[in-house]
Amino acid sequence: MNLLSPVVAKHVRTLILSPDSQMHSIHKKPIKSIAGTARRVLGQINVPITPFTVAAAQGRLIEHITSMTNVDSLIVCRSRDPRKQRLQKVDLVMMIGIRASLSSHGSNLQSLSLSTPYINVLGDAPTISGLEAFKVTFYEEINPDDKYSTLISFITRHSQTLNSIAVAIRDEKLDPSYLFAHLPHLRRLTEVSITLPFDRMRSGQATNIDLYLQKHSHLLQKIKYHFCSARSRTYTFIRFSSILQKIFTNPILHVKFPQMMSLDIQLFDWDSRADTIKFSHMIVSALASYLKQVQRRTLISFTLGFYFLPPYYHDAEDFFSALENKPLRYLNIQTCYLTVDTLDHICTCLPQLYELVWTVGGLWGDPFIYGMDAEYVPPHSDAYYFILDVSFTFYNNCVSRNS
Repeated sequence: MNLLSPVVAKHVRTLILSPDSQMHSIHKKPIKSIAGTARRVLGQINVPITPFTVAAAQGRLIEHITSMTNVDSLIVCRSRDPRKQRLQKVDLVMMIGIRASLSSHGSNLQSLSLSTPYINVLGDAPTISGLEAFKVTFYEEINPDDKYSTLISFITRHSQTLNSIAVAIRDEKLDPSYLFAHLPHLRRLTEVSITLPFDRMRSGQATNIDLYLQKHSHLLQKIKYHFCSARSRTYTFIRFSSILQKIFTNPILHVKFPQMMSLDIQLFDWDSRADTIKFSHMIVSALASYLKQVQRRTLISFTLGFYFLPPYYHDAEDFFSALENKPLRYLNIQTCYLTVDTLDHICTCLPQLYELVWTVGGLWGDPFIYGMDAEYVPPHSDAYYFILDVSFTFYNNCVSRNS
């Protein structure tokens, strides 16, 4: 592959480094077979061949990276391939690429996102003078004295510039208490994102996240909570009831933010479908109770990701009533259904709403699933009747931007 032209390279603003792209080009058998055939043919006609080596890959990657002179956002992804033995050479190339980017783009970088196993690269990383946003994702249990210390040192060096921090913990066995007990105070911090498995939320063990949020509560304006399930785990109704009770009583959700303007809650991706309606009703009730306690005077944006909101109007009415008397201007909802009655209620209880974004993942009981041909709506389905109903409904001062 040829180097990017200088014209193209200088317009690159976001650089994404992924080991999977390296692996697909290096390890896939069809590609290796084609390459082998090409080498044999070229050899027969005496065309010189440069053999592929890790060193060659490193050199080519560095050339590409250094030619991009205006990168201000670096995103480093982990591999989704479970066969770790295949990652050794690729990880070596990745580490070289990350270091090359931090060295070449350090003066321009404003945003940095990376995950295990690449956190150690921060140990010898240069100070990034303009770094404003930092995200770290943990996918497996680590030694706190190892990567945590490296991470804490890196954030401390950038404590004067960071205004956004995101910590995503995907392994329920990983204890975040050491990390949050030793993170420095960030005097410019206005945005925080926390991702936790909800088994970690229900454990009852201190995470120190609430203490960290409390320390910055007077500064924070944008808050995001994402609570997710462990992979390949299902939950019975009784077990989920216990989890839910623990989540909404967890100290993390009871920190007060007097300046909060934006709240984003992403709720669960459990696998069990047997008790979905019971789960949904219970979550809506608990969530409505939580929202009634949220700061009313400053909240103007609310996002909810919850694809199992109940298909009953009175449940939805209880939920949206909890948002009354808040000056909401922006509402972003991701659910599996939508009714005209729900839209009517939103217009009534949120009179200041300026923008409503509603993503429907599938209308309840329908074959009308998100991702199907948008031009096909099954006759006499919930989707069919919703479209029919909304076409005869008029909303004052409302403009449909996507229809």
